[in-house]
Amino acid sequence: MQTSYDTVVYPGYAYPQTHPDHIAVMAHLCGLDPAPVQTCRVLEIGCGDAANLIPMAAGLPEADFRGFDLAASSIERGRAFASELGLTNLALEHLDICDAPDRMGEFDYIIAHGFYSWVPQAVRNKLMSICRASLAPQGVGFISYNTFPGGHIRQMIREIMLFHVDRAPDAQTRTTQARALLGFLCKLNAGDDEYERLLKAELERVLKYHPAHLFHDDLAPTFDCFYLHEFVAHAAEYNLQFLSDLNSSFIHVEGLDGESARALTELGSDPILREQYLDFARCRRFRQTLLCHADLPVARDLDICRLEGLLVSSPATPVSEEPDLTDDVEEEFRGARNASLKTAHPVIKATMRTLNSVWPQRLSLNELRAQVATRLGVPLDSVPSSVLREGVAAAFTMRVLDLHVYSPSVSARPSQRPRMNPLIRLQLKRGGVMTNLLHQSVKIEGDALQLLALLDGQRDRETLAAELKVSAAEIDEGLARLARLAVLES
Repeated sequence: MQTSYDTVVYPGYAYPQTHPDHIAVMAHLCGLDPAPVQTCRVLEIGCGDAANLIPMAAGLPEADFRGFDLAASSIERGRAFASELGLTNLALEHLDICDAPDRMGEFDYIIAHGFYSWVPQAVRNKLMSICRASLAPQGVGFISYNTFPGGHIRQMIREIMLFHVDRAPDAQTRTTQARALLGFLCKLNAGDDEYERLLKAELERVLKYHPAHLFHDDLAPTFDCFYLHEFVAHAAEYNLQFLSDLNSSFIHVEGLDGESARALTELGSDPILREQYLDFARCRRFRQTLLCHADLPVARDLDICRLEGLLVSSPATPVSEEPDLTDDVEEEFRGARNASLKTAHPVIKATMRTLNSVWPQRLSLNELRAQVATRLGVPLDSVPSSVLREGVAAAFTMRVLDLHVYSPSVSARPSQRPRMNPLIRLQLKRGGVMTNLLHQSVKIEGDALQLLALLDGQRDRETLAAELKVSAAEIDEGLARLARLAVLES
């Protein structure tokens, strides 16, 4: 039976937050003993064309990956891509979840991204049944879904668009007319009020969508939203518990007065209630929740002792061209998604500078401490481990720094004969967005794309300069940019 995903292809991407490395870090910080990422077993439900699974399987050859989807054409595309890469650790299956057994094997990580809110209740129940029966004892499930109260806004806009495109004859007309309607409504409402600002924000969001995303997401037959406490109650029916959320657990809440901070602290004993009130305050629309078995003890506070054994990375850049690392001079470091950290502490400033200088590589705490001491020009003993851990923990809660359990084979310094990996080479031939070695989507164009296409590990810098008819300095500059994009193998 053909599905709408067979007739309108949903472009697949890699989602870094679903990578076992990211999930394992959160599980570890919550007191679990997650499976080693390098040899883990992963199941993705509703995997589409496996654009998310294939880069994982390519980067973790000793791990085992399995995915299934109802759209036969998506599975066939994924199989063809995996076969061309020569992957032997990935199995893709055309399967209706309702026909699947509850126990599909034993998995350390189960992923259902962009699934829960777009399927009927019976299918959501089946998803929970599979998680309960197929998760390993210390396994973690990742489920994303639309959430209230922000979901009310998205549902309102969806209903307006659906009213307008009710009789549209095909998918292209539906998406084109839905976008046109929002543009028309923005012009029609010329007043400077909350509703006009809301319409403009929704128009900007919809215009960023690929038409197929709009068709399958906002204009889908099923589009349900849930309060966090409702989702958690549903999971509890299947002996699963809330472990953490990738967007809000262990996160620094800025700008709170003393009374509000105390109120949140008092809610710490009930993490669901605390997160629910934060959803109310932020008008949250989307959640990415981790679940585990209900009988597992879960830690709710960030214990800096759990940082031991983890790796650290950050691309955050200093606002100042030459940051002052001396005491009492505040410097600001800016990361992705408007995250920022301001600090006057020399150790923390040197930490951020060090991580930026070696990006995209990941350092252990011991390696980081040694490099911080060198950067500050002080003996190693002058950089207390406790200060470093506390600084790393604070930066992590501010989302300007990431923690990891493993390090991919990625180069921060291009070798004499630089090379990209086979996955990127194949994606390059197909065009469009590529997946780097950090499981992030990157788009490379122009001169950088021409340079990347020649990086087969056989050409040195002189050969590259001659073929592209540019200077050696330009080659070095281009390679440095590609290294920052994490597309070069070490």
